[in-house]
Amino acid sequence: MRGIILWVTSGLAACSFGQTLDHDIHYYVTGSISHNLHIFASSESRVGHNIGFSVAKVDPKIKLYGKKEGELIWEGYTIETTTKNTSVKFPNGTCRGVGFIATARYRFPYRANINFYGDAGFGYQFIDHATRDLPLCNNTTFNFGVGTEFIQNDKSSIVFGTRILHQSNDGRKRPNVGQNLMEVYVGFRWKA
Repeated sequence: MRGIILWVTSGLAACSFGQTLDHDIHYYVTGSISHNLHIFASSESRVGHNIGFSVAKVDPKIKLYGKKEGELIWEGYTIETTTKNTSVKFPNGTCRGVGFIATARYRFPYRANINFYGDAGFGYQFIDHATRDLPLCNNTTFNFGVGTEFIQNDKSSIVFGTRILHQSNDGRKRPNVGQNLMEVYVGFRWKA
């Protein structure tokens, strides 16, 4: 139930932000599964899932190399990860959270109805309790990803992609190990 409440709250925040933009916006809804990568000193083995809602708009201010227009995506999401590596200090294996990410997406046309894309973004995440790799409950996030978009018509498309979601506390508390989740997702993009 908490996950549904967090997802609805994230979605409403993204929608309210989208309403401040003009009417040339798109929406995304995505679902993903994830597994922690043991890089940059991450020690926990975590698996999880994520549900996100986003508002997006092509923004000429984020051009790639001054030429390729990018789409600015404001995502609100809820995430839940689980580990079997519990201890006395971290007895709860399931961690739930909510986050917000601003992502720049750059599309590279392949065929008439297929685009490849690359993502890079930054955000903030709140989790319900500290874990071995995340000693604080409020963390910054970075994401990098790639994907494929299958265009259905001029108002909708289906996206498949993968991204690395790095979460850490920016050195505010030591050790600052962080988590690095590899997410695989599917989503639907539409224009109202």
